[in-house]
Amino acid sequence: MMQWTNASATRVERAWTALEIGDLLVLRGAQGCTVAASAPRHVDGGPPPLLWLTEEGELDDVFLRPGQQHVLRRGGLVVASAWGPIGVRVLPAATLGAATPAQLASSYA
Repeated sequence: MMQWTNASATRVERAWTALEIGDLLVLRGAQGCTVAASAPRHVDGGPPPLLWLTEEGELDDVFLRPGQQHVLRRGGLVVASAWGPIGVRVLPAATLGAATPAQLASSYA
């Protein structure tokens, strides 16, 4: 299991991060950022690509499949957990406006 945690203010990148089952992505201070999910590069069977997001202070959790996205509502702790292999990127909400659903669903290179 791998875990990525930001110790300082969130620095938004446009690169995709490949998460495998059980990997965690931990964010703080990312309110207004968008978490986007993409199909994994390689799938050799197993569970379907799925990302589970939980935000501190929110009652409901969010589950993302490839091509889906979620705007983070709070600036506290956010934990994203891969329940199946999946590509993830974190963007400012305004940046994602130009991306089409087909671009989000496509596998990253």
